[in-house]
Amino acid sequence: MRFITTFAFLLLAFQSYSAAGQEEEVKAARQVIAHYKELRKVCAIARGDDRKECFRELTEATDDYQRAKVIVRSVEHNNLEDLHVVTNVQ
Repeated sequence: MRFITTFAFLLLAFQSYSAAGQEEEVKAARQVIAHYKELRKVCAIARGDDRKECFRELTEATDDYQRAKVIVRSVEHNNLEDLHVVTNVQ
């Protein structure tokens, strides 16, 4: 059960942010989130030593998962602020 290799690859993509790549950063952050959620599902059904190893990997991935959620949340919040809302005030 070595998911850490895949996660390390996603983390590398996550950290390689360029000035023109906010979309890429968000895409990588969403991949980190999706991978973390999938790993969480796998850990829930794993047994014995595989379960212990899986949860160890999950614990190691938690900080990156939290950072990814902040990135996605901030972009979604900014997108809402950029909306032009027209109201009919009487």
